[in-house]
Amino acid sequence: MATITGRLGNSISTRYNLSDILGARLPIALLLCVPLFAPQLLSGTRLLSLAVTCAIYVIVANGLHIIFSYNGQLSLAHTSLWGIGAYATALLISHYGTPTILLLPIAGLAAATAAVMIGIPAFRTGGFSFAIITFAFAEILRLVANNWVTLTNGSLGITIFDSPSSIGPISFDTFNHLDNFYYLVLGFAYLSVAAVWIITQSRVGKTFVAIRENESLARSLGINTYLYKLIAFAMSGFFAGVAGVFFVYHQKHIEPGPLSPFGALYTIQFLLMILIGGRLSVLGPAIGAVIVVFGPEATNELLALAGFENVITFGRSQILFGSLLALSVLSAPEGVVGQTRRGYHVFFTSIRRDRERGHGWLRSVLMAFGRAVIPVGANE
Repeated sequence: MATITGRLGNSISTRYNLSDILGARLPIALLLCVPLFAPQLLSGTRLLSLAVTCAIYVIVANGLHIIFSYNGQLSLAHTSLWGIGAYATALLISHYGTPTILLLPIAGLAAATAAVMIGIPAFRTGGFSFAIITFAFAEILRLVANNWVTLTNGSLGITIFDSPSSIGPISFDTFNHLDNFYYLVLGFAYLSVAAVWIITQSRVGKTFVAIRENESLARSLGINTYLYKLIAFAMSGFFAGVAGVFFVYHQKHIEPGPLSPFGALYTIQFLLMILIGGRLSVLGPAIGAVIVVFGPEATNELLALAGFENVITFGRSQILFGSLLALSVLSAPEGVVGQTRRGYHVFFTSIRRDRERGHGWLRSVLMAFGRAVIPVGANE
């Protein structure tokens, strides 16, 4: 046992130095554990309901993360793919009582198929033309949902009263067992993060990045860029479709109005989650989702302490989202994760350097903290 432990320790120390373990691996592990305690940390049903919404957004944002961050394509039809998954779920539940275990792959495949159908003509173009075409398809799908009354019930939408099917002794009823439903959605949010990480480490993911960096060069090397972009879009749609299942279970209603998954506001929100969290990080969309969902709530609480009640209304939040989108691109292009990673790197590198110079631990830590917080000091 001692030999095995020693070899494991040598392997870890060879592959990851101390600054990498303390500066990246440990904080990430602790960060991933925090959502598990949300039912205990958040008081009241409303805050826990927001946590459920946040977990659903993480799944959708991770899907957009694949096509936008790693493949380099700005799709404005992603919310419509989410809506297709939600509508497929509502129709299958209301007409056939389909169990949850079948709804998840069906909704995911429905959204992935829609993504391929949109991508076939859209990927004939690129850049802003692609974004405009996907936005046009999103509007077409919204109008179809609004006018195909016999299927979607038009602007009245579809209301369901079912809850996710039980798994063993655990019932995932949305209202009576909100904690259980939260853990169900959170589990799939974790799976979406893991799936994105696996994709980025795979040959397919590296091909996505090659297309993002230089599509012409990738094409000259024999890569079928058109096919790989369709694959990325289909993967992205699958994530959105699965999230649509949980959205319907949580909201109990789906309709093509401004507050539905078809609304343009959600497109801005999901882009904001990725850009604020960190476009080049696997955990970026998850961190961005927490900021976007709980940011207005925390702001209202802070303003309430100062005597201002409900300052961040729905209308003002749209202005806030747009402003944050612009600020995040201008001031922090690497997002929260990128800025934090850079600060950690400077912090632990400075500690090691000061210790090698013979400084004490306390002085080394204080000096490293100053360099990490003040960007100028990082270049010393």
